[in-house]
This record gives sequence, structure tokens and C-alpha cells, in this order.
Amino acid sequence: SENEEYSDKITLSLTNYPDVFEFQTEINFTLPKNQKITLSVYNSKGKKVKTLLKGKYPSGSHKVIWYGKDDSGDMLSGGLYVCKLITEQDTLVSKMLLIKK
Repeated sequence: SENEEYSDKITLSLTNYPDVFEFQTEINFTLPKNQKITLSVYNSKGKKVKTLLKGKYPSGSHKVIWYGKDDSGDMLSGGLYVCKLITEQDTLVSKMLLIKK
């Protein structure tokens, strides 16, 4: 029904805190139902640098810590990054700024 779809849209969410970070950021997302997801980090040029999660996840709230490293375990340079949550029904993005002192 339309109401179910509407409630799915409301409860699918993606946030990160802090969104300006030096060492780590906590990425939180909520799923309205059990589904396959991919949670990845992209650089400002749109290149995927880190896959954080991939697979089937249950409905509810989830969190993962990203330490500013790429898939090889190397520390990334400072700059703007985008966290992208791809689900079976939608794609959400959240911007993050990694700062280096």
C-alpha cells in the first residue's frame, strides 16, 4: 500500500557524527525492513575508497565507525568524502569532512 512505502521512506536514514572529523566518525543508519545493503565511502571525485558494509542486514538501527582509511588500510588525505548507503529501494548520501592537522 502507499502508506507502507511512505513509512519506509521516513525510517530509512543515514547520518554520521561528527561530520567534520580528524580520527574517526560514527556512521548510523536505520533500515525499515530486512534487506541487502552496501555502505561505502567515496572521495570528492566519485571514486569508491572504502566499502564499510555489504550484505543482508535486519531492520532497525545500525552503526559503524570509519577511521578515515581506504580498503587497503591506508590513511586517506584530508578532504570531503561522501558516505553512500545503497539499499534495495533507495540510495542515501551523507557528506563528511576529514581534516588533517
